[in-house]
Amino acid sequence: MEQVIQLRIDLAAASGSHADALQGAEDLLAFEESLSGTTSVRYMRAAQTAANVYQAGGRPERALALHRQIISIADLTLPPSDPQRGHLRINAAFAFANARRFDDAEQLANEAAAVGGQTQPPNLFASQVERIRQMKAAAR
Repeated sequence: MEQVIQLRIDLAAASGSHADALQGAEDLLAFEESLSGTTSVRYMRAAQTAANVYQAGGRPERALALHRQIISIADLTLPPSDPQRGHLRINAAFAFANARRFDDAEQLANEAAAVGGQTQPPNLFASQVERIRQMKAAAR
């Protein structure tokens, strides 16, 4: 069922039907919630898909809320030094920066860098943190 819903989302997005893609994203979230709740890795993956759909569909506030939820789920389900926690934060940071919410973006980027400092190789997210800072400076 998950694959069917994902294919619906992909087809809707490819054909430019944002309303159908958004409905598919909501269906995917509801499906994963019914299977494993809202704090599982499966739900986190569905939320990532939904965040991308909402961003593309012109609903950045919903996408940003999902990014926050994704980070919370990652913190509950992944080990502290798992690089995926940093990747999720840096993705969220760029979403917040694109929404011109630079303080949130910079905080998330710094959190990603902190996670990246615990990985091999260290400083995994240094260039992305710098890019967020450049975006913030350019917006001033």
